[in-house]
Amino acid sequence: APLSIRGDQYVSRGRQIVTGLGACGSCHSLSGVPGEPLSGGRVVTDLYGELESPNITLGEGGLKGWSERDVMVLL
Repeated sequence: APLSIRGDQYVSRGRQIVTGLGACGSCHSLSGVPGEPLSGGRVVTDLYGELESPNITLGEGGLKGWSERDVMVLL
């Protein structure tokens, strides 16, 4: 089943994790700044080569259609 948001407390907690502890924008935004849109596209280079960060929004090309379990397994 697609992701279901079950109340404002979940949205608020998710926002805290994404912009705080998780700092998702560090990799998943073009600017590399936490709190920016998480549409991916930032290229990160390390010893193994280049990797383009994926879109992790709930829209098309992102996590649309993912289940809560899919997200938890990934994390």
